[in-house]
Amino acid sequence: MTKTFFNILAICGTAGFSGVMLCIGVTLGGYWQSLPPQEFLDWFATNDQFLRL
Repeated sequence: MTKTFFNILAICGTAGFSGVMLCIGVTLGGYWQSLPPQEFLDWFATNDQFLRL
């Protein structure tokens, strides 16, 4: 029972992480690539508080 639970948890965690990375890549990847380097750094400096733990 416990081993099955952890296997399910590992699969769901991996799928969730992959889904979030795909969402970030699709929604922000194109936008970030369209920015000149300095504007990207400015944007990232303004919004990096969302990445801190």
